[in-house]
Amino acid sequence: MNPYFRLAVLFLLCVAGAILLSAGQYVRGNADSRGLESEHDPVEGVISAFQTAHFEPQNRYHQLRKQRIEHYLSLARKYDDNDWDYSRDDALARAQRILTHHQFTTGGTYARL
Repeated sequence: MNPYFRLAVLFLLCVAGAILLSAGQYVRGNADSRGLESEHDPVEGVISAFQTAHFEPQNRYHQLRKQRIEHYLSLARKYDDNDWDYSRDDALARAQRILTHHQFTTGGTYARL
């Protein structure tokens, strides 16, 4: 066998090994950073904003908004328990949009513009 061929194969194996090792460290690095991000619960942020909002019991629209927000928050909790991040984020975004609309229409600064 040609000695240059053996040298080329050895070089390619070393390069492939180095790439695989660096890819493994990259994946572990992303897993560690995801672990740090999971300590901040996005569901709790929307829940705390929801608890500070005021909904008038006699106003039908306020009660409907409140029910929809509670529904989306319960979905977000369920999705979070199953680690379905995309669905959780979608449910949280819907709840946040309804809550933002409620705040703007019930005396927020933007409601008067």
